[in-house]
Amino acid sequence: MGAIDTYIKENEKKWFWSRAKCTHSLTRFDPGTAKYRQKFDLMFGRGKLRRVRHYKGPDGERRVTVEIEVN
Repeated sequence: MGAIDTYIKENEKKWFWSRAKCTHSLTRFDPGTAKYRQKFDLMFGRGKLRRVRHYKGPDGERRVTVEIEVN
């Protein structure tokens, strides 16, 4: 277990999600989610998109996550 903990701590600085901050959290009908709503309604069915979140890392990298309802 010690080797795994050491590996995680050494690489934690490189891992985006450990350092990123959520800048926006948008629900299905917020204005910024129109393109995601159209795309994911086609892919998964109408009404499955729940939330879109925008993250920004300390080095300026940005990522977007999309939350989908799964039945």
